[in-house]
Amino acid sequence: MIPTTKAQTGSGLPPVGSSLRYQGIQCLRAVAAMLVIYDHIQSSMVNCTSRWFTNEFGGVGVDVFFVISGFVIALTADKPGTRWAGFLRHRLARVVPFYFAMSAYFLSFALRHHYTDLRQVWNSFLFLPVFDRATFTNPLHGSGWTLCFEVWFYLVFAAFLGFFGRRVRWMLPAFFASGCLLVAVLPRSSSYFPTFAFHPLVLEFCAGILVYQFRHHFRAKTALVATGIAALMLLAVWRTEHLGYHIDVLAQTSLGLERAGVWGLTAVALVVAAVSIDQSFSPRWPRWLVSYGNASYSLYLIQPYGILFVWRVHSHVPLGNAWRGWLFVGFCLALCLPLHRWVEVPLTNAARRWLDRKPTRASVMKT
Repeated sequence: MIPTTKAQTGSGLPPVGSSLRYQGIQCLRAVAAMLVIYDHIQSSMVNCTSRWFTNEFGGVGVDVFFVISGFVIALTADKPGTRWAGFLRHRLARVVPFYFAMSAYFLSFALRHHYTDLRQVWNSFLFLPVFDRATFTNPLHGSGWTLCFEVWFYLVFAAFLGFFGRRVRWMLPAFFASGCLLVAVLPRSSSYFPTFAFHPLVLEFCAGILVYQFRHHFRAKTALVATGIAALMLLAVWRTEHLGYHIDVLAQTSLGLERAGVWGLTAVALVVAAVSIDQSFSPRWPRWLVSYGNASYSLYLIQPYGILFVWRVHSHVPLGNAWRGWLFVGFCLALCLPLHRWVEVPLTNAARRWLDRKPTRASVMKT
């Protein structure tokens, strides 16, 4: 995530939160998380056919997150003195401890009910689907598949950063583009991992890196044009809701290319618009929207719990279609802010302190 001040985190450790310069990105994070909420209403609230919830296009929020992640990765790596090991430590500290905490309930549920799909447990906590064969095995946490892509990209970015330094921002997109092309034309491997490693969705991270690279060329006109393109592209997203079924998208390269081409480019236009607006106009974004942007990771990962909560309530007090949807929205929006402040930020800061600690002379003597 983009760094915050000491006052925001309650510690002297960098990043969990918003950037004073790119608060538009934080607002876009909030919008992306809310789009995913909208998508989960359709995919998980069975028969929720209210006029308010009629389409599953909200999954484009994930694509927005991927492009933003590429932008933030490039921003983080651009800081003087950034080394591959420090970069990787901080990125893993940012996403892994809190995700593990939010996955713990689903693991305990699986163990209590003697559900022992080891590939699912592996993908949930070690991320890389190296044991999958025909298709991707979804992690225990319903949103965990996106973290698999995040961690994979962090690992490859750190490796390229170690070997090539700042040239990584050009070489990594070329590497992934070449890999995606090869996987698309070569015969399908017996292992699913090559398909995952060079799935077209990884190009969305690369697009975020390129947005960062060209940000100095963005002007007020860029903001206007990008906003217009994003609006038109959202109409295309609305008409391609079938791309929101991520299991199908991960299994079929053709659907992956379609999603990266339609939903991914929409996400790029939105990120370019947000960055251009920040750089050209320096607007005062609504504080509540920035706050939800800061808490967007919590807002994203709490959603499976919101689904469980709604159906638990519905089992005791039958609710109408719209009420189930609004109860889910209220649960997620109400709890994500305290969850971010009291769980996500402390876990992230503790993980960074632990990973950044230097061995004392006494500990060195013992080794």
